[in-house]
Amino acid sequence: MMDRNISYIIFVISITIIYVTSATKTVCDKSTCQGPLKHYESIGCKPVYHKEDDCCAYKYNCDHINDRKVDKCYLAGHEYNIREKIREEDRNPCDIGCTCLKTDRGATFNCAIVDCFSRAGPGCYNRRNATQCCPGKSICPKTPEERPTCNVNGKIYVDGHFFKADGKSCDCGPNYVGENIEPFCAPITKQDPCGLELHRSYEMKNNCPPIFYIDQEPQTYCPVAFRCATPQDVIIKAEESQANVSDLKCSFGNSTLQIGDSLKPSVGDECLVCTCQVPPAVTCKYLPQKICYANKSN
Repeated sequence: MMDRNISYIIFVISITIIYVTSATKTVCDKSTCQGPLKHYESIGCKPVYHKEDDCCAYKYNCDHINDRKVDKCYLAGHEYNIREKIREEDRNPCDIGCTCLKTDRGATFNCAIVDCFSRAGPGCYNRRNATQCCPGKSICPKTPEERPTCNVNGKIYVDGHFFKADGKSCDCGPNYVGENIEPFCAPITKQDPCGLELHRSYEMKNNCPPIFYIDQEPQTYCPVAFRCATPQDVIIKAEESQANVSDLKCSFGNSTLQIGDSLKPSVGDECLVCTCQVPPAVTCKYLPQKICYANKSN
């Protein structure tokens, strides 16, 4: 009887330890990680961790970008030849007339320029169609109650609002009855969420670091632009260099930076700070002008 009681007590203690350990385990918050995480995710780079249960990667593996041929275009896991149009399954509604072309910057996609002039006035909204690029006509209901709604698994959306359902991108519209079909919904393509393969293949291939605005966090935002290398660029070495760690290098054009190294701001772009944080990409972000010009005057 004594042995049975002891076994029971040990069992209870073990279960309690497992529960407490699980309950107190830190939830991984990627917003605390450094580096252009959304950029890496968009182009399919793989995170590399020191330990399996680490929250933040210390570098990313983007070797697949370096393996791409200069006379081919790449999109959504497919390789395209020169003069080949993008496949229907790879195309988003705004990707009109996109063709792989040979240029002096290598093979790149060229698409028609699409301008959507449809700004809704006060009290109005634009009706949308998931299969079309630009918003539809402007609707001006007399009362908010006149605006159609969509019940999507118990959540209510109003006419013109976006939602996802059944792996599709959808827009609420009149006569939606819970069926996620056209014109309300369209399949989500395998394109990268930042559109970099379609519009920024040169920058990806040539190690041009992504740029972010002041109010954009690189962990969650797509880059707004890229800073490609020039012959005038100067690398500022960090005080505590990690030069002895061979794989911790950021690529910038044909140059490399160690962790903590930065680029000397270029003339006319003094507020842009570019630093090697999480290889292989340098991270560039604009400083608030007040801080930037204060540093410049010192």
